[in-house]
Amino acid sequence: MSRILLIIISSILMQHKIAAQSKWGIENYNYLGLPGASAIVPVMHFETAGKLYGELRYNYEAEQTVTVLGGRSFKKEGDLSLRITPLAGFSAGTFTGITVAVHTEMEWKNFYFSSQTQQSIGTKKISDGFFFSWSELGYTVREHFFAGAAMQYTSRKGEKDLEPGIVAGLNFKSFSFPCYLFKPFQPGTHIVLGINYEWSSRKRARS
Repeated sequence: MSRILLIIISSILMQHKIAAQSKWGIENYNYLGLPGASAIVPVMHFETAGKLYGELRYNYEAEQTVTVLGGRSFKKEGDLSLRITPLAGFSAGTFTGITVAVHTEMEWKNFYFSSQTQQSIGTKKISDGFFFSWSELGYTVREHFFAGAAMQYTSRKGEKDLEPGIVAGLNFKSFSFPCYLFKPFQPGTHIVLGINYEWSSRKRARS
């Protein structure tokens, strides 16, 4: 555990050094009402001025698992803005393996769409590979309030789990507070609470 904490602290210090010419963020998600899921899932990411992207996360693929991902963002600005970030990396811990992923973000007027899709392949017998996708379609109702629909999909060892949900949240300067309710009308209803912070040396297009 001390080794994992050292990795996380080193990543934070590195991000502070490059903040003058890039942007970085810290996200933390708390799972409530889902047996077997990690209660706290921290995610840290940074992007350089040259669009190189890195991400460090813990408890995301599995409990007590550190994942490091790297890639590059490709962006198109305009009335319809689009950002696509292909990534590759590895995990170590309860799940050990490699991951290829794609992050997608789109914005049009007050609408937004985001998706994180990944295929993880275990490199140990005890680490089962899986496919996972998290998608979100929302609308900025007011300057500081947004709401929409969300969905999680997981496929592991032939078992598929589709979790539809809703999201609502608040934006305040560089902070965002999303709240997700998955499977609201089905068995296994659970809540995910997020506290996110993003800093950029450039003016942000949206809170």
